Amino acid sequence: MNLIGESRPMEELRTVIEMIAPTRLSVLITGPTGSGKELVAQAIHALSGRVGRLVAVNIAAVPDAMFEAEFFGHTRGAFTGAIRDRAGLFMEAHRGTLFLDEVGSFSPWMQPKLLRVLETRRFRPVGARVDQSSEFRTLAATNEDCDALIAAQRFRRDLRRRLSEFVIRVPALSERRSDIPMLVRHFAGEAVIGQDAMRVMEAYEWPDNVRELRQVVECALALGDGVRLTAHHVLLALGDRMRRTLTTRVSRAALARRRLMTLLQECGGDTALAAERAGVNRSTIYRRMSRWGIHLHDVHAESANSHIANAEVQMARVASDDVSVQSAIS
Repeated sequence: MNLIGESRPMEELRTVIEMIAPTRLSVLITGPTGSGKELVAQAIHALSGRVGRLVAVNIAAVPDAMFEAEFFGHTRGAFTGAIRDRAGLFMEAHRGTLFLDEVGSFSPWMQPKLLRVLETRRFRPVGARVDQSSEFRTLAATNEDCDALIAAQRFRRDLRRRLSEFVIRVPALSERRSDIPMLVRHFAGEAVIGQDAMRVMEAYEWPDNVRELRQVVECALALGDGVRLTAHHVLLALGDRMRRTLTTRVSRAALARRRLMTLLQECGGDTALAAERAGVNRSTIYRRMSRWGIHLHDVHAESANSHIANAEVQMARVASDDVSVQSAIS
């Protein structure tokens, strides 16, 4: 099962897949864009024991005018360009699985035709005189709210019922952030991953989920030498997305670091006195100094403001902590 992650949501997802895969139930796979819905469909088919293959189709890419020819198939000469008989998707999925991605994109004109085939498993290729039959299992995926589509009269309730005898929800990457390091290592392959690079990726929100993470890792490696994944190239791959997402965290982290630096300067580099003034133990001061790259010999030589100019690098070290001014040294 090619589903990467050891978080609780992923363990629960695997359990559900293993339970539902051997059944004949149609499954509606929901979840945000880029979360891995097609991987879930592949896992269900792989564990189903079905002898046919998995046939996947992106509904948004099928125009109404081509629906019947694509799904039902056609005979030679049925229309201009039909130079030979062609089996449709329903027949290609015979004894296997038909995966309908972006199922919410089915037009009102296509929906009753699909519903009839799902109910009877019979259809007539374009230009043919007799019906054909196919035995297939249906998996469908959507990132849209089906209830909202039904309320807007854009989707048939009976079709949704036929497609969703069982529903599986794929968690967003934000719901399983502990899986990010494992995913990064998987996408990076043999490349060495810098600690700062990993911290940047752990800090980012990934609104487009696993798909975006993979694209950024691949882009960062392409921008570099392909051997080492660095924070610099990850930030280049993210571009303005990182700044827009982490503006608040960066500014808070930079401010918290400046407050600690100022405290140490006021205490003349005496960490025991700094800990006493901050109301924390001395080990906490050392831990924060190490985390933020503060050295005692720099306390008098450097201004705290000089570090703010390098906020992106500091963010890579601390942005995963939702720090405040007071908690920065506690």
